[in-house]
Amino acid sequence: MLVHAGAGGVGSIAIQLAKLHGCKVFTTVSSSEYDYVKQLAPDAIINYQTEDVDKALVDLTGGLGVDLIIDTVGKKEAELDLRRLAYN
Repeated sequence: MLVHAGAGGVGSIAIQLAKLHGCKVFTTVSSSEYDYVKQLAPDAIINYQTEDVDKALVDLTGGLGVDLIIDTVGKKEAELDLRRLAYN
């Protein structure tokens, strides 16, 4: 599962709920929010300001992609998310 904006209200709750249900959670954050999100214990934090989100997800999923994406960022990111989803 990928949660964009893990430091936001929706993102931070989504991380915690997903972890409670045993999901593997990856999240995107800015540099300034990294320490806050780290305490929420996602499986991986991707700093979208310094890392390539697509490459990080390929590395984290072995190229498979993620099954679910929560995106409160917007249209541009949602379009990019289509290729980040696992297929079959």
